[in-house]
Amino acid sequence: MSTQPSPVASPSPASAHRPAAAANGASAPRNGQAGLADLTQKDALIQALTAQLEQAAEQLDRLQRSGADRRRGVAGGGLPAELVEEHRQAVGDLQRVVQQWEDMQAGLTLGRIEIQLTELRDYLVSRLDHVAPGAIVERHPGPTIHEEPAAFTNGHTGANGDASESSADSEWSRLKSQLLAGGDANTESVSAPAPLVLEPLPEPPDAVDIEHAEREYLELAILARDEYITALTRRLRAVEVAQPVSELMSLGVEAPEFVARVTTLEQQLQEHLRLAEVELSLERAKMARDHSRLLQQQEQIEKQLKKLGLQSPDGAENGRSAPASNPDRRWMRFLGTPKGE
Repeated sequence: MSTQPSPVASPSPASAHRPAAAANGASAPRNGQAGLADLTQKDALIQALTAQLEQAAEQLDRLQRSGADRRRGVAGGGLPAELVEEHRQAVGDLQRVVQQWEDMQAGLTLGRIEIQLTELRDYLVSRLDHVAPGAIVERHPGPTIHEEPAAFTNGHTGANGDASESSADSEWSRLKSQLLAGGDANTESVSAPAPLVLEPLPEPPDAVDIEHAEREYLELAILARDEYITALTRRLRAVEVAQPVSELMSLGVEAPEFVARVTTLEQQLQEHLRLAEVELSLERAKMARDHSRLLQQQEQIEKQLKKLGLQSPDGAENGRSAPASNPDRRWMRFLGTPKGE
């Protein structure tokens, strides 16, 4: 019995395409994951580049702004405009402080002078009250004469060059009557001192409003008070010279206690005058030192203004005189005189 081979079945087209489709379905997920990873890397790279670009832009902006400030400062004269403005304000403040200090010192000095003036006037009035009424003759404006003892006239009149003719005639008549009467030139009546002739007391200076007065007006007020003090001092000395003589003549030699009292008062008055002169000298020297210190401060301020390229507002250099030599400055310091005088 023969066997026949059975026929082999051929594969169908559908079964042939089924394995290829399965292979393509397995590779598609792998390709999608690779593309997603590439996109993530590119996104990270773009973000890093963007951050670096922003940082570079900020640095460039800062450099440009700092370079513009430097160019502006160089164009303004070598110094920043803010520094120049600060220096100008500081110089202005310093000048105002110096001016206020000068005004304050002038006011304090004027106040002390007025106090001393009042004390001196009260002392003078109190001393004049104790002088004998006949020992002082008030001199009124007009030509007068100073009488002298007959022992020193030797027949000549004691009138000054500016005496009137009536006064000269009266003096000559008095001398002629004494000669005709045969009076002795050495007697007490002839040798008695003549009455003291005093200058009229000047009017005291007007009061000054220190807070609202200007500097020139304060200087004139100080000068006027110095003249008034000088007149009072001269009058006080004249009264002091005549007072012991008048008191001794009125009291006589039989009262030694009064003579000692007069001598003590004279010594006290001379000591008081000496102390007053010393105080005035010290005050004048102090004012001279203050004036010199202010001049030095003003020179320093002007130097600072020149360094900053500014000009002094008051133009003090135009009216300033040439500096004195070393010997002159030494004598000025010794005499207590300011440099500007």
